[in-house]
Amino acid sequence: MRIIVLGGDGYLGWPISMYLARKGHDVLILDSCIKSQWELQLGIHPLTPTKTIHERINIFKEATGLSIYLRIGYIQNHRFLYRAFDEFQPETIVNCANQSSSVYSMMNRNTAIETMENNVISNMNILFAIMHSRCDSHFVIIGNSDADNSIDPKYINKFTGNVNARKTDEEDVPNIANSFCHLSHIYQVLNTYYVSKIWGIRVTLLNLGIVYGISTDETEIAHGLETRFYYDSVFGTVVNRFCSQAICEAPLTIHGSGKQKRSFIILRDAIKCLEKVILLSPQTGQVNILKGVADTLSINELAKFIQDNAREYDRKTEI
Repeated sequence: MRIIVLGGDGYLGWPISMYLARKGHDVLILDSCIKSQWELQLGIHPLTPTKTIHERINIFKEATGLSIYLRIGYIQNHRFLYRAFDEFQPETIVNCANQSSSVYSMMNRNTAIETMENNVISNMNILFAIMHSRCDSHFVIIGNSDADNSIDPKYINKFTGNVNARKTDEEDVPNIANSFCHLSHIYQVLNTYYVSKIWGIRVTLLNLGIVYGISTDETEIAHGLETRFYYDSVFGTVVNRFCSQAICEAPLTIHGSGKQKRSFIILRDAIKCLEKVILLSPQTGQVNILKGVADTLSINELAKFIQDNAREYDRKTEI
């Protein structure tokens, strides 16, 4: 199968690309590598040095004999997408290119707009590129399981089925966003749902729990294939950050009451979940909304769990 992975340079996109290549698929990565620029602007970096996407692809080929194809460009540039889709004719498109940090989206005007452009405009370009190339692709969007309750099909139907309504009651439009990042994801889903119905595009929205971990069978093939591991307060997920703090015997920092519940899934399982989704291709004009989670815990429960397990490694940390 010919598969395009958008955001294949990222934490999730890179191990997914290697996994799919080892499964015998032809994989093309499209990425702007903008995350590296954001890192420089904020003065943050992954926990361990990460080689460039070109270097990792070469190491992967030397170790496995398999090729992963790469094109560098902005997904906000529709001509870049049109050209790539026309030439590669993907059967499946996996969008891992979302700016998924709520913290980053709320930092200032520029980061809010960057998030909207990166997530909403890019997604529109992908939809139009699918139509332009006439490739009948299965479009898979990687979302966040925390958006599951807010992006309910009944609300989608109200938005898309009553586009001529002059007003909407408050109960029809609840307070469903807690950041510009979250809001951009809702726009993305609504646009995709509407377009799938009028153009007949096959779509799956895979809402994953918070992904944690760094190791997969593919990253362990050879040194230099590691994916990014963020532990900072902007791009670092809560599990990765707590684990890093516990190892350093620093206090586990909880923001707010800690009673909020979150869903989680380890990186290896997230990739296998995606593989199943790719094989469950929906019918023409159908949108599947699926969820991939392993555990659901409050932040307080998570912190206590990591604190208890840290003691097994002679690490003492406070909450």
